[in-house]
Amino acid sequence: MAVLAVTQTVGYGALYYAFSVLITPMSADLHTGTAQLSAALTISVLVAAGAAMPVGRWLDRHGGLALMTAGSALGVVAVAA
Repeated sequence: MAVLAVTQTVGYGALYYAFSVLITPMSADLHTGTAQLSAALTISVLVAAGAAMPVGRWLDRHGGLALMTAGSALGVVAVAA
């Protein structure tokens, strides 16, 4: 459980706190303002909130191993992209 707690903390740090570091270079590369990029992050959080109930039901039925593995892999791909 301690390893899971550490990996989750590091994962959230990489996904959310990297945004504040990368927003200026992303803004320049995408030729958009930081407000639009911040809105995109806000929308992604709202989408995640909307997905929470169905994902929670799936988690209750099937367990967390596949879900956590898929989420971590998707997070790695997202940060790399």
